[in-house]
Amino acid sequence: KTLQCHKSRLPQTSFLLMIFRASLLEATIWAAKKLSSILSWENTKKATIDAQLKRKEEELEKKKAKYAEKMKNKKAIAHREAEEKRAMVVARRGEEVLKAEEMAAKYRATGLAPKKLLGCFGA
Repeated sequence: KTLQCHKSRLPQTSFLLMIFRASLLEATIWAAKKLSSILSWENTKKATIDAQLKRKEEELEKKKAKYAEKMKNKKAIAHREAEEKRAMVVARRGEEVLKAEEMAAKYRATGLAPKKLLGCFGA
């Protein structure tokens, strides 16, 4: 009788072992599928974020180039205005020199000294 019980337990133990192995395999497959799904989701998110980052970097490069062009134009305007001011100063200096030469010629022709020059001597 004991031997028969022992024989009947043997197949039951191997059946339980098969069930355990099957459930272990099922759990392993389920976990592998979930991990694969999570990895796929992560890669998709990373790709989306990388694309957004690239777009933002391109936008910033465009803004930077536009701003650099704007500043370059401002520098050109400042240079042009400075050239105009220099030209005005040179022209005025030329007018002053011409005026002084005319006054000198007038005083030489009349033989009189300018009153402003002799004002400090009490003339």
